[in-house]
Amino acid sequence: MKGSDEMEEIVLYLTGHKEEILQAAVEHITLSGLAVLIGFGISLGICILAVMKDADMDKVINRISFFRLIPGVAILVVAMPVLGVGFLPALCTLTLVTVPSILVNLYAGIKNIAADTMESAAGIGLSRQQILFRVQLPMAKPFLLLGIRTAIVDAVTIATVASLMGAGGLGRYVMTGLTINDYRLVVIGGILITAMALCGEILFGWMQRSLEYKYTGRR
Repeated sequence: MKGSDEMEEIVLYLTGHKEEILQAAVEHITLSGLAVLIGFGISLGICILAVMKDADMDKVINRISFFRLIPGVAILVVAMPVLGVGFLPALCTLTLVTVPSILVNLYAGIKNIAADTMESAAGIGLSRQQILFRVQLPMAKPFLLLGIRTAIVDAVTIATVASLMGAGGLGRYVMTGLTINDYRLVVIGGILITAMALCGEILFGWMQRSLEYKYTGRR
């Protein structure tokens, strides 16, 4: 009976505060989505610049890979005294979290293209720029989607803690619930955040597998 009573309380809270919760969900999606979008733009720009200039990015990528080992929460804690609080500081911090996953995977996709494919493209007279945009980037899409898939999960989950920076979102329900010992807020925030992360994982996982099948014939 106790479990059903608790569930009833959660449902009553949801129905009584649905507009407020919906607004928080939109804030959470906006913050996470913008961070991934900006991270994608930065990563794509770096890769294009490196390939066009024939730069050796291996050492740089290896160093950037190191940042993937640092917990995103730790980055938020360090960034808060430096950047302050608010939506923009939280967005900048989350973008820093997303860049390594996207950049490392995109660069890996470009580097892993078979040498005979590159030679064939050059052999039919394609320029360096044409090879990049017509061959390398399209064939690197599965790797790119893997990076975006990872970045989305990271951004959605770490945005929970970004509520401490005054960024809004569903994280404030979790944090407030833990502070005042209100299990309803923790459960509501936790379930919705998990659902968002799972949706991103499933959607981009399906897109990644579809592209892998397109280019390799394997599922």
